[in-house]
Amino acid sequence: MERVALVCPVCGAPYRDTIPVGMAQVKCHYCGASIVIPTTAPRCPNHPHLIAGVLCNDCGRTFCRDCLSPYFVQGQDDSGTLFLCDSCLAKRNAEKAEYPFLVGVFLLILGVFAFIIYPMVGILWIVFLSVPAMAYGILKRRRFRQEYLTYGEKKPEASFQQIEAKVVSEYTKTYRVHASVLLENRLKSYMKEGMSYEEALRRLAEDEGYI
Repeated sequence: MERVALVCPVCGAPYRDTIPVGMAQVKCHYCGASIVIPTTAPRCPNHPHLIAGVLCNDCGRTFCRDCLSPYFVQGQDDSGTLFLCDSCLAKRNAEKAEYPFLVGVFLLILGVFAFIIYPMVGILWIVFLSVPAMAYGILKRRRFRQEYLTYGEKKPEASFQQIEAKVVSEYTKTYRVHASVLLENRLKSYMKEGMSYEEALRRLAEDEGYI
């Protein structure tokens, strides 16, 4: 996969919004300049109707905006937010899960020393501090490692017919007799941006949380 992120040619800011396939250009959210979408821009591996224009900060692969999750990091001098794909997010969470277990091991060592000097204090320390911390760490490690191993097992993407039926059903339940007119107007607003009918319907379904 091509590892090139879409950036503004004027201010250099990355563009991290959703870009449907077929869109020729978008506007930078920072300076308003136009960003031309290359005809060779890759499609998102998980959402083929969207352009893969955003880099995962860890692995460097490109995805659409919906495939990346913000991940806050705190350094000694500053802090920041990374944007990570499912695999890298699960990997970082698995590494973070090691911390409670290591704290439990450290508390166990202290408990052993306490047991040598004050047996009762040492026993209570181990039972109520070190063992719970280690057990919690083990559970977190198992959960996040399983997530890391199975991150690629995604649900198959809904077909266009399924999405259309879902949107029509939801609009009918919500707006009743006005559903068809409101739905048509919403779709036209998306299609004015250069999307096809299918792309507009998918975008509407994603924006309103139907898929």
